[in-house]
Amino acid sequence: MWFDLAVMQFGWLGGDPMAISPAAKSHMWDWPKHRVADVEAEANANETKLTSGQIGLHQLYSDAGFDLEDEIPAMAATFGVDEQEIRKCLLDVILPPVNQPTRPVTAQDGAIEQIFRRALIPGGSNGKQT
Repeated sequence: MWFDLAVMQFGWLGGDPMAISPAAKSHMWDWPKHRVADVEAEANANETKLTSGQIGLHQLYSDAGFDLEDEIPAMAATFGVDEQEIRKCLLDVILPPVNQPTRPVTAQDGAIEQIFRRALIPGGSNGKQT
């Protein structure tokens, strides 16, 4: 790992790479990207990439210099809910449930409805009472 080599090379932490826990070694160091001139255009582009599946939320947070797994517990504490609730809300925002559009009623639908209504009328369409 590059950090172990840097510790030994530059004498950081006494030159002993074992002074760092495995959890600290596995942590990703996220550096924020440069500021953009058109924040609204970037926000729209990020929304499009998220909802189309071109990028994951974890990558978007990473690009902004944050770790999503560190931010979720903070959001849960802020709103007074558990982490699963935050994850569900984030999922609902990124991939909202699909609402099926309703089809406009046509003349053919009216004719079909009349056929079903006649079938339900006692005596049916042949004029005989049942």
